[in-house]
Amino acid sequence: MKNKKFLFVVLFCFLVGPPMEGFPGIGGAFKKVKSIFKKEKATPPVLENNLNEIRLKLPKIATQNDKWSCGIRSSTRVLKFRGVEVSYDEVQELRKKRFGIPLIKKNLPFYKAGTRPKGVCRVLKHYLDECEVKTKANIDWLTTLLSQYTPVITLLQVGDNKGVFGNLPLLSRVKPIPALHWVVVSGFDRKKERIYYYDTYANDERSYSYKEFKKKWLWSNKMSSVLGFKKGTIVYSPRSEAEEKEDRYQELY
Repeated sequence: MKNKKFLFVVLFCFLVGPPMEGFPGIGGAFKKVKSIFKKEKATPPVLENNLNEIRLKLPKIATQNDKWSCGIRSSTRVLKFRGVEVSYDEVQELRKKRFGIPLIKKNLPFYKAGTRPKGVCRVLKHYLDECEVKTKANIDWLTTLLSQYTPVITLLQVGDNKGVFGNLPLLSRVKPIPALHWVVVSGFDRKKERIYYYDTYANDERSYSYKEFKKKWLWSNKMSSVLGFKKGTIVYSPRSEAEEKEDRYQELY
């Protein structure tokens, strides 16, 4: 009888107890799932942010002619802005290698499914050494980074994201994964409340009102979050001390 009680206690601890090495238990699994849906609020970096307006002029790139290369093309634009002599084709080849299989020369076509935030960051980090990904960011994040002459790659929702089952009762709440699109935010205007950006389908500066931009940027979709795509996503490479000193020198002289 004592042995049965002991086994029961061990089984109970394994199932609902805290995670242990090699024995995660339901408790550990629950914490893993819970962390995906946990609401977090990103805090902007502590930097000077007194400018009312800034509009960075970003370099031209080969415009997008498919439905999947926006992340790679946005990365290419940022790299060229930072002085890296690189073409879209070179960055694309680098990204393709992530999907290669040893001893098989042909690349897998999975890269055509688009690039996740960490994938965009890996590309920047390959050339610039540093890169950061933040989620649930806000307008303050953007204006602070832009004030430091740092363009920010952001993930926007495009399309209406209607439910899979149309207007059917209850089932209409089931949402598909929304169509997402990478762009580079290049500026802001506090008085006009506008965000300026460069799309991958063109090489001209475009803009949204704060309200329009936040609607596309701060979208909500649980399935996308599970796959690593979250609202308020930004990807950027912090400027080096040498670059910041050069900016200050140019301002003085």
